[in-house]
Amino acid sequence: MCAICTEELLASDALVVFECAHSFHANCLELQGVLSALKTCPTCRAPLKQQAEEKVMMYDKATQMYGTMQKLEEQGKLNWSSLSKSHRQVMVKVVQSIKLEALNGSIEAQYNLGIMNYHGQGVPQDFNESFKWYKKAAYQGNAGAQCCLGSMFHFGKGVPQNHKQAFKWYRESAEKGYDIAQYNLGLMYLNGHGVLQNKKKALVFLQMASVQGHEGAKRILRFRC
Repeated sequence: MCAICTEELLASDALVVFECAHSFHANCLELQGVLSALKTCPTCRAPLKQQAEEKVMMYDKATQMYGTMQKLEEQGKLNWSSLSKSHRQVMVKVVQSIKLEALNGSIEAQYNLGIMNYHGQGVPQDFNESFKWYKKAAYQGNAGAQCCLGSMFHFGKGVPQNHKQAFKWYRESAEKGYDIAQYNLGLMYLNGHGVLQNKKKALVFLQMASVQGHEGAKRILRFRC
């Protein structure tokens, strides 16, 4: 039972468990405004220095595990929709750790949670939840999250379709050198979506993406520009 909200603690929840054995929902601590500054247990005031160090190690291990499973998917050795029992058990711990870090303000963790929820990786696919985490990371300047946020506005996933907002976020990301955003921005200029059609500007951004190796941009430059 969570010592703050007194509700049941589920395995799928993002949890904080201290050495003193008191357990909390990470969301409850965040709502109390204490998660990022905790030095003692809110219930018994036991010091948390060692626990804080362990939490960082857990997060590093979680991101490594998540990266390994993404590589397995790329190799055709893993299907997120039909994980084995052992993989499901691993992902429960991975999601808990990454969500805790995201609630604590980590941009990388927020971006990863956006990806997980968008693609249903270790969690049920949820575009609304994905949008929430992408937005948090995007406002902190993460180029990948900004591009993904633009894509969600572009195609109306988790939010009403809005080409102007898509253009805005693609541009934020493209200006940081993110090749996918440069490609998408080029297409918006090329097709006049969210901005007045401008083939010269389209060519500029498509060339930027092409120089970075984006295959879609290379194809368009060969056949359409």
